[in-house]
Amino acid sequence: MQRDIIKQAILDAWPQFDVVTATELSEAGIGEKLRRAAVRFGVIYRLRRGAYVRADLWHSCGARVQDLMRIRAHFLTTPHAGTYSHATAARLHGLHTWDIPSTIHLTQPFASTRSAHGPDTVTHQRTVIDCACSLESHRAAVIGDHALRKGADRTNIAAMLESMAGKRGIRKGRAVVDLSMPARSHQAKRAPDSSSIHLVYGCRSHRLNS
Repeated sequence: MQRDIIKQAILDAWPQFDVVTATELSEAGIGEKLRRAAVRFGVIYRLRRGAYVRADLWHSCGARVQDLMRIRAHFLTTPHAGTYSHATAARLHGLHTWDIPSTIHLTQPFASTRSAHGPDTVTHQRTVIDCACSLESHRAAVIGDHALRKGADRTNIAAMLESMAGKRGIRKGRAVVDLSMPARSHQAKRAPDSSSIHLVYGCRSHRLNS
């Protein structure tokens, strides 16, 4: 009975956003005492300190949307975090990520507010390079292939890699990107996801044979 009362109170007062901050909940009439009770009864889910989502919404979403909610929670509760990069940028760009932890990756400082245009991210091309240099090859290849299919420019990627010669992970990154390029040229003859599958097993084979 108590849970039902708490749930109804939360539903009646919940703000218009999916992910909300503690301050926004307080302004909507959901104070700290009610908020803690709602977390305890599983009515709302705490994404991180100061950021919440309704539990029914959280559990109705797939892993991709849950990862985006985690990023939004970070953005709203970290006023001077940085520019999102690596796998976090890949998620924000809508790129396929395969079994990659939801760790938040950041670079340069920026200011975040609810009224801002949204999280700043590095470009598609830089995302491909960052992931190629830092992730396991088969996971980076899935991101790189999807970025290329969404319009990322291979020539620009190659030029960026060349300009970064000598930096940590660049040799590995170049190998992953080079492996993705020939597969790209035959993509029209494949089913939508077959190029990613080819790259996954191609990278694994490359790693085992290197």
